[in-house]
Amino acid sequence: SSSSYDSANERYWSAIRPFLAKMTRDQFVRLISEINGNNQIYNRNANYSTNTEIAKVAFPLLGSDFDYGSYPNFTFDADKIVESDNDKNSEEESEIELPF
Repeated sequence: SSSSYDSANERYWSAIRPFLAKMTRDQFVRLISEINGNNQIYNRNANYSTNTEIAKVAFPLLGSDFDYGSYPNFTFDADKIVESDNDKNSEEESEIELPF
């Protein structure tokens, strides 16, 4: 319910970002929906970068088949989401013990 760009920024940094890693799938869907529906959030300068941060953390819970197209005002850098997923897979593969 942010009524200004400043309040949207402040709320993101104090009430959303610290809890991203603890959010559930349903909470991410609601967050994305709220961002999509509030022009004081989606028109602010930091929106693209904070949405990218949200999408990175949400991706493992939402999955690759989540319909971001239903939320046209929730814009983010999809390449960074794919990269972070690939980086995670690379790290997991490098932790596998080889039999020799």
